[in-house]
Amino acid sequence: MSAPRGSEQDDPSLGSPTTEEQARQQLTLGTTLGAEVIGATSPSDELLGVAAIQISYQFAENLRWCQLAALAVHHDFRGRGIGRALLTAVEFRARELGCASTRIRCGSRPERAGAHELYARMGYEAHRSADYVDYTKLL
Repeated sequence: MSAPRGSEQDDPSLGSPTTEEQARQQLTLGTTLGAEVIGATSPSDELLGVAAIQISYQFAENLRWCQLAALAVHHDFRGRGIGRALLTAVEFRARELGCASTRIRCGSRPERAGAHELYARMGYEAHRSADYVDYTKLL
């Protein structure tokens, strides 16, 4: 996969200040620790966006949930439904794995406003703290 032009330098285009190579390394590490990665690419194999999930289990209540570890869409492709499609795929996968809910922890920095709007539009309930907003959606 190749990234859209201009993403080789440090740039918050994938949601955090990182290069595509650093993002790939982080996702590789995440998968070795049990995360699943869902990607969105263009027909020409450009990386448009990515989601990573981890499944957690609470023994006492016999309850499984899906934690969204990462959701990022390249800035050149935002506003085209890619984030919504990735989040829909996450929810589908969570249901397949028997999860009761999907959970998201999102920073409260101003540049995360678009993510907060997406989660609200997709039916996630927000629980705010000083530094984060935790979102939950029952599946």
